[in-house]
Amino acid sequence: MKLIDDLKKYSKDYVYEAYLKVTEEPKYYEKITKKKMIEEIINVYNQKNYIFSLCTKKELNFLKIIMNKKLSINEHIKYDWEIKTLCDKNILCYTDFKVYDEFVDNVKDALKYYAKYPDMNIHEIIVLMIALIRTNGELLTKALEAMITDITNISQEGFNKLLGSPLFRFYCSFKYTYIPSLNREEECIYYIDYWDILDELSEKRQEYGLAGAKGFILDDYYDLFYYGITVKNNKNGQKLLKELDNTSIKWFMLKAIDEIRLLHNYALIDYICEDNLHDLVIKTLDDTPCGVMNGFTPNEYIKEKDKEKVLNYKFTIVPQNNAHLCRRAADEYYKLYLGLIEYINTKEKINPDLVVYKQSQIHPIEIQEIDEYLWKNKDVIIPEFIKNNPLNFTEEELSIIKGFTNSITSDKLAIVGLDREYTMILDMENGKIYMVKGIRSNFDEMLKNLELPQFISTTLLMFKDNIIFNGIFYLKEIKFGNDVKEYVIQEMEKAMKYYHL
Repeated sequence: MKLIDDLKKYSKDYVYEAYLKVTEEPKYYEKITKKKMIEEIINVYNQKNYIFSLCTKKELNFLKIIMNKKLSINEHIKYDWEIKTLCDKNILCYTDFKVYDEFVDNVKDALKYYAKYPDMNIHEIIVLMIALIRTNGELLTKALEAMITDITNISQEGFNKLLGSPLFRFYCSFKYTYIPSLNREEECIYYIDYWDILDELSEKRQEYGLAGAKGFILDDYYDLFYYGITVKNNKNGQKLLKELDNTSIKWFMLKAIDEIRLLHNYALIDYICEDNLHDLVIKTLDDTPCGVMNGFTPNEYIKEKDKEKVLNYKFTIVPQNNAHLCRRAADEYYKLYLGLIEYINTKEKINPDLVVYKQSQIHPIEIQEIDEYLWKNKDVIIPEFIKNNPLNFTEEELSIIKGFTNSITSDKLAIVGLDREYTMILDMENGKIYMVKGIRSNFDEMLKNLELPQFISTTLLMFKDNIIFNGIFYLKEIKFGNDVKEYVIQEMEKAMKYYHL
């Protein structure tokens, strides 16, 4: 049978889905006819080595079998994954499970090419990439790149080429997603079949999301690519697969179970399973990586949450009462600090229209660039300011400003404790805990419902015998896992407390 004749029987929506998966620059649905889409699909498949690049090792091995003989009934069961997938890819016909007439020569060429390169290492890496996306539903492109380059030692250029491969594009696509912790949009890759539930996935991650390093078991991810559940290292998964092998709705069930796995929506099991499978599905999913749990299994999730509770007790959080400067000292600090900012801005013309000195309301964003310039060039700017004294500060005030050169600017600081009079900030580079005062407010007033540790970027400096921050700090709004918490606790236990820089 010819594909062009077979696809004519299907709706335009069905053909459009197939068209989207194989076309690099698809036209909008309203701008293309079904006939034209079918023609373009066939043209793409007829490109040299396209079918080879679209298939996994398992599919090519199966194509080698069916090109030489007719399958028995038992073989239909044995190769049900390959049959289903090759039919989905429009290489095999659903009615007779034979290669479409248009692609017989292309399949023969693919098998000849496969005979020259039987290891298929690149294809296996692509399968792993797809499996990681399917496991999580969607991933930042940068996160996937970090994982794959670490596991395989493939170069960044090589990774980018794999993203454009026909096999990868058949299962995954790209979109931009707003990331609150980064305060910007980032490119993400999502598993195409999950498009309709990505919003629900994002919402449920807020509830279940768990950070931290997870053990990597290669077999589990290959199982997730093929079945959506783990099998080789999951005895219940093995039993479930055997039970489903005896049904006519195996792949419908696996697709439904996969969505339950992704969203951890066990309530749906009652609607899709007979009583004899209900408990088996739950046991299987309890040991299968879950999307909303960021790849942890539900059983691992419970253990990590229990461990998290124990670790959280290691971080002191008490209501703060006197953990900031008095009003007079705070006013004096801002007078001197904004004087420096005004001087730099006038001299360097960073923001020419901005006036900051003696202003009561200044938003940190307005002076961010000027502040960064100050601390980066403090050893030049501060002596120059003192020498010129453009605002006629007193000798005592200039002496205080001179002390600002003894400061620490870092993005590797972590708030590790709140006590009554100080905020404990651990410098991850030198292993010291600095006992820091706020300026006008306690830290627990500025950071409501703070979960420790909390990494920040700021500048610490001395003022009136107290360590303070410069008035601007940036939270790294990332949820850290138990592995990070354990490391921070180890550093805390070794660190001494410092009340002076």
